[in-house]
Parts: sequence; C-alpha cells; structure tokens
Amino acid sequence: MSKCEGMPARSRKYGYILIVLLVVFVVFGSLFDFNRILTLNEIKRAKRDLTWSAKQSTLVVQSNIEQYFMVLEKDAVVLEGKDLSTGRELLEQIRELPKMDFDFLGIADVNGKAVLTTGEEFQVQEFDFFKETLAGNNYISDWEKEGEYASIIAVPIYERSGEIKGTLFGEILLKD
Repeated sequence: MSKCEGMPARSRKYGYILIVLLVVFVVFGSLFDFNRILTLNEIKRAKRDLTWSAKQSTLVVQSNIEQYFMVLEKDAVVLEGKDLSTGRELLEQIRELPKMDFDFLGIADVNGKAVLTTGEEFQVQEFDFFKETLAGNNYISDWEKEGEYASIIAVPIYERSGEIKGTLFGEILLKD
C-alpha cells in the first residue's frame, strides 16, 4: 500500500498542487538568478569593451597631437631665418606653410604681435600659449568657441643661435 492511497483524494490534490507550485517557484527563482548572472556578465563585458575602446581612442588622439606638434615644429624650423617683425611678410610666410587640419595658423613675434593666415592681426602677449612657448615649451589647450570645441597648439620659433624669437600656433576645431 502506497502512502498516498490512505490519503483522501482532496488532500492528494492539494499535495500535488503544492508540489507543482514549489517546482514553479524553484524554476522561476533559478531563472531570475540566471538572468541576474547574465546581466552581471553583460555589465562586465560592456565595461571591458568600453575600457578597451577608451584606450584605443586615447592612442589615436595622442598620435594626432604628436603629428600636429611635428608639423608645427618642422614649420618653425623653416621660419628660423625669417624676420618676424612685419605683419605683411609674416602673413606671406605662414600662408606658404601647409595647414594640415588647422583652421588657421598664426605667428607671433617676441613682443606678442601676431598675424593669422586669415589676415587678422592682434596681440597675444596675455595668452597662456604665448607665455609657455616663450619659456621654450610646446603648448596645447582645449577651449570652447561659438558652441564648438577647439584646440590651440603652439611651438616656439628659435633663432639659429638658439634664442626664442616667436611663436607658431594653430587652431583645430574638434569634431565628433
């Protein structure tokens, strides 16, 4: 005689329902836990992918910046023997330089008188890029211009004697 045979039919029915409900709760509980584990794995994978992508983007940006500095440094060497004191001659000299991705190029003498490839002339002696390059340092900075972001990249221009005689700088609009 089986254990269930002595039980009333109604009790067996409730017992079966209880077992089915218990099985349903266990199944749903394990599905929920499985879903949580999948979600955690997806988060870990997304974090790993974003970290890799950020590292690759950093390398690309760093390479581009180094390329901009190399171009400006090469152009600054071309300007070694040139007179930086007259605006019109400066304008002609910088218009001959390759612009690469620069929106404009500019040259400033040691007094801060600057001329751009656009023909605009102004004083730059209060700008950080000018002060840094006169101290012999390359310079890069980001800033917002009319709702867009731009970078100023600047390098010193040297005399053949090694004395700094001015600054060569360019602006690059940062695109998405």
